[in-house]
Amino acid sequence: MFITLNNYAQAEPLRRFEKNGKWGFEDKNKEIVIQPVYDLVYGFYEDLAAVKKGDKWGFIDNTGNEVIPLIYDIVGSFSEGLAAVNKDGLWGFINKTGTMVIKPQYGFAADFHEGLAPVSVGEWMKSKKGYIDKKGKLVIPYKYDQAHDFHIGIACVQLDGKYGGINTKGKIIIPFAYDGLFDFSPEGLARAHYGMDPRERKYGFIDINAKIRIPFDYSNACDFSEGLAAVYKNGKWGFIDKTGKLIIPHIYSSVSGQGFQNGAAHVYLDKKPIYIDKQGKEIRVP
Repeated sequence: MFITLNNYAQAEPLRRFEKNGKWGFEDKNKEIVIQPVYDLVYGFYEDLAAVKKGDKWGFIDNTGNEVIPLIYDIVGSFSEGLAAVNKDGLWGFINKTGTMVIKPQYGFAADFHEGLAPVSVGEWMKSKKGYIDKKGKLVIPYKYDQAHDFHIGIACVQLDGKYGGINTKGKIIIPFAYDGLFDFSPEGLARAHYGMDPRERKYGFIDINAKIRIPFDYSNACDFSEGLAAVYKNGKWGFIDKTGKLIIPHIYSSVSGQGFQNGAAHVYLDKKPIYIDKQGKEIRVP
């Protein structure tokens, strides 16, 4: 079971809020900055937030100006200066002025990370995935069953039921040996697991050279965040460092999937929700 840090984990200055079924934004003091007039909103990314009225999406700035008209059927958030948008059933990309820089042509498109974005020609779950650059050139061909974002130069991809990792040139860096493989953290470690049945999975961590750094001894695990990762063993959660050393003992019934944010993690101790610091001491947060 995971819980979410919500606004405490948000680095953006404005926070979403809902009132009478409409959404707006407020500052950290709960002062309304953008009135709740939207049917749905995303958070701010790269100074712009996606907003929805009726069945159309667009983008506003942090003063509430609609800088990109609400004309799209679905949108992503801005990443590396571009946002994926869907119009008439196809995905393309716009820049922050609203100019369509990669015309709608994909069955699905995800965000750009490290200069590349995963895309598919048909429906995402039914089609092979590849990667395009910011000019729309297909640089890694459509061949993968699943395709994640690039992190520290590696993307986790699935082929014939197994997960591995490729670099930005499409070269296989991590062999296709895992039943699950997740994005690499800034610490240079990726969570992986063997086994498809959640009750029988074993989790560990590998490095960018595919070397096992933390043995596959855990029933569940979260990604590293601020140097620590939550791991599940014998029915309880604790936290390890990147050497695998147990730093905070296995005493929690559940933990936040986001891990540590600004030095604090949200956990449940004997069904009581609390925040702890990196030594396991209970603390208060704003």
